[in-house]
Amino acid sequence: MPRPGREEGMAALASAWLPPMLGCGAEDAALVGALTAMIERQTAESFARQIAALLKRPDARPALAGVAVPILLISAARDNWSPVSQHEAMRALAPSARLVAIPEAGHMAPIEAPKAIADALRVWLAG
Repeated sequence: MPRPGREEGMAALASAWLPPMLGCGAEDAALVGALTAMIERQTAESFARQIAALLKRPDARPALAGVAVPILLISAARDNWSPVSQHEAMRALAPSARLVAIPEAGHMAPIEAPKAIADALRVWLAG
């Protein structure tokens, strides 16, 4: 668990954790406020459990080669948690995969760049 959450509360964790997670959204005070409020509604313990679950989840990458349906991978160019390179590696494992990187967004791409996400989905679904 990040120190700010345990020792200083969830508002401090949000202040430390959100800036590197956001791309273009870091300058949107309303978005940062909404995300901060969302984080503050959690306890330090629930946040720690969520992070532990993410870090301990099974690696599904080996299954990608066997997927026979189209796959759309959406990444964000400014995502420091799950960088485009991770998605490029997944695309290399899945012959049917298409990768779209949202240039202005960070880890919160669906919130930071909803139109870009919707456009990528629309193009892929029309595909």
